[in-house]
Amino acid sequence: MFHIEIPSVLLKTIVGCLKEFVECVEITIDSTGIHISTLDQAHICMIKFYISKADCTSFEVNSNNKFRFSIAILEKAIKNAKKNITLSGEKMELKLSYSANSRTLKYSIPCKPKLETKFTIPETLFMGEIQFESKVLADIYSELKNVSEECCLHIEPNGEFSFLASDDIMGKADISLEEKLQFIKAIEDKFEVAFQIDYFGKICKIAKKMHSVQIKPPEKKGDPISFRFNTEKGSQMDFLLASKF
Repeated sequence: MFHIEIPSVLLKTIVGCLKEFVECVEITIDSTGIHISTLDQAHICMIKFYISKADCTSFEVNSNNKFRFSIAILEKAIKNAKKNITLSGEKMELKLSYSANSRTLKYSIPCKPKLETKFTIPETLFMGEIQFESKVLADIYSELKNVSEECCLHIEPNGEFSFLASDDIMGKADISLEEKLQFIKAIEDKFEVAFQIDYFGKICKIAKKMHSVQIKPPEKKGDPISFRFNTEKGSQMDFLLASKF
C-alpha cells in the first residue's frame, strides 16, 4: 500500500509528455520514488522517468507496487486538478483524488494486464556532458520546427554549440546557444548528429517545466543521443533518441 501527494503541475507535465509516445504505461512505486520506463511504439525513443520523494508533498510507501494503465484515462482524471493530487492503490487499480471547485473528486483507474518487457534501459543512462536551462531547449524547437523534418546538433571542442536545420524552401537555420553552458565532461572531438524534429518536439514538451537539461552525444555511430531533464529536487526525466549520422 502507499499514499502519495504530488503537485498537479508535475503529474500533468509527465502525463502530457508520455501521451506523445505511448498509449499505456507501467509505473513502479517503491520507497525511493516513482519510476516509469517505456519505449515508444515506433522504437525510436526510450523513456525513463524518476520522480523523487522530495518532489512529492507527502510520500508514504510500505511496499513495491506496479501498475499498468491508459495514459488517456489518467489525463482525463487529473484534468481539473489545481494543487496536489493524492495517489493510492491496490493490486488491480490506481486510486487518485484531489479538490477542485470546492469539491473532492475521486477516481479509481483500472489496471491493464502487465506485458513482458521486450527492451532494457540501463540503470544509469549517462553522465551528461553539457548542461543548461531546459526552457532554452523548448525555445530552440519552436524556431526549428517549421524549417525541416530533421535537426542536427553540432558541438566543437572549444565549446561552440549549435542546432542546425535546412530545407530547400525555408533555407537554413543555425541557432547557437549563447546561454551559459556547463561542460560536465570535456568535449575532445567535434560532434555532429541528426535526429527527427518531431520527436525532438515531443521531448521538449517537458522542457519548460524542468530546471535544467543535460545532453550526452552518442559515443559511437548508431548510439542514441541522450537528454536528461532535472527538477531542482532530484527528479530525472531521461530520453534516449535514435540518431542519424
